[in-house]
Amino acid sequence: MGYKWIKTKTTGVRYREHPTRKNGAVKKDRYFTIRYKVNNILKEEGLGWASEGWTEEKAALKRSELREAYRTGVGSTTLKEQRERSAKEKELSAQKEAENQKLNITLNDFYNNYFKNIAYNNTSERTFKSESGFYKNWLEPNLGNLPIKDISLINLENLKALMIKENKSPRTINYVFGILSQILSYAKKIGYLKGDIITQQMKKIKFDNSRVRFLTKEEAKILLDALRKYSQQLYEISLLSLYCGLRAGEIFNLCWSDIDLQNKIITLRDTKNTKTRIIYMPDNIYKMLLHKSINQKKSSLLFLNKDGNKVKGVSHAFAHVVDILKLNEGVKDIRQKVVFHTLRHTYASWLAQMGTDLYVVQQLMGHSSFAMTQRYAHLSPETLKKAVNNFEERILK
Repeated sequence: MGYKWIKTKTTGVRYREHPTRKNGAVKKDRYFTIRYKVNNILKEEGLGWASEGWTEEKAALKRSELREAYRTGVGSTTLKEQRERSAKEKELSAQKEAENQKLNITLNDFYNNYFKNIAYNNTSERTFKSESGFYKNWLEPNLGNLPIKDISLINLENLKALMIKENKSPRTINYVFGILSQILSYAKKIGYLKGDIITQQMKKIKFDNSRVRFLTKEEAKILLDALRKYSQQLYEISLLSLYCGLRAGEIFNLCWSDIDLQNKIITLRDTKNTKTRIIYMPDNIYKMLLHKSINQKKSSLLFLNKDGNKVKGVSHAFAHVVDILKLNEGVKDIRQKVVFHTLRHTYASWLAQMGTDLYVVQQLMGHSSFAMTQRYAHLSPETLKKAVNNFEERILK
């Protein structure tokens, strides 16, 4: 059954009454519409119920507003256009508000909601734990409540001054600001930061972090023997670093397809400087890998953790064995401490002491620049002396 439309005293306004719903105690609820012409076409559009606030007077005003818009060409000429424009404005307003909230996110909120999972999935467990600790100790309490966009150079300088006051090493200070730089770079990448990354305006503290300590042959033997008793795999990993100069990450990435036992060659792919590097095995490495190839259940990787997955970091057992042997007893300078990287440094140092050309050392070590290799020059004085003697003999005589 159709509803009966009731004309009002106002031109172009009419309503129908709801059969059961009341607007107040007595009156039936009324639904108002307006009728008007657009381009000589009669249109009728519904406004709403009296219970929603519509009255005959409001309906007349809305009709007059639309007719005036049609007459002047300014504004929406129909309710549909008005509603679409209103919806669009609300949408744009909501987008603007969301963008404002996005750009006002604090460092702590961004780190915990967006960056933390990315860092966990793209770094080793040990690195993640270390960097999370630095964040919690320094960045969270000093910069965490600031919106990312408001972190200023003065904030960074104040934090640096605080860390210096707390006697933190230049390496630690640079590391903390390196973590912040990674966070801000990711924030910019996914649209949470506009403009420059403020850490790029801050100068790093310059310091010499080059490893100085290298092992004697006697120390190396004692360390390897102790590691072998503790863990065969840790011993093998250490052997590769000491006698081939491999980085820990390069060792963990090794696949059996990279091992050529027939020609005694190890191929390192996707290294730190992104270049492929060829390593020639000394006899002790050849024998170790040959024995391993016979006895290890075949998998793509040479070394697996206890769960059968890729090794992500050097076992804490290495530092434990070093402590037992007291190799770092009384050592304060971090550059003098024996760590896993000392094995690679020892390999290069031994090569230099043997008179190996430093260019050859650079190639074997996979250094991206010769400057990194030059620090071993002082270990090969006989090579330099021999070069001068050859020059004197062939040129000056």
